[in-house]
Amino acid sequence: MTGTNSATGTCPHGHDRATNLRVRGDGRRYCRACHRAEYRAWFRKQFDLKHPGHPFTLTAHGHRRCQVCTVLRSSVDTVAVERAAAGDPPARLYPAEREAAVLRLRRHELPVPVIAARVGCSERTVWRIFARTGSGQYGSAA
Repeated sequence: MTGTNSATGTCPHGHDRATNLRVRGDGRRYCRACHRAEYRAWFRKQFDLKHPGHPFTLTAHGHRRCQVCTVLRSSVDTVAVERAAAGDPPARLYPAEREAAVLRLRRHELPVPVIAARVGCSERTVWRIFARTGSGQYGSAA
């Protein structure tokens, strides 16, 4: 832990050394509280880069949720869903539209790689949608 005050047992930011000292795999020491603060700052910066100027709300866990990019299910663009299901997705699909297109193709019992190619997303995204909606079995999508 660089700059550790051995007399007081704290890091340079005043965190208690006894409860926050951790050792990396390569033997370097670090303060867990400082590391968490740096990670939170990095995460906030990434959010601001991805959603510049967008209003947001905080989730129960304190994470930011963009109000512009989060589209309600009732406001799904059906034309965009139809285009994505047909294999010609628009340049920007909102998450709710992507989910609707994936579930529509799942009802036709298409394999995951084909669904991912048509909707224009990764296979992992398709599997995550299945897990979230409980549609892992063919024909079980609502």
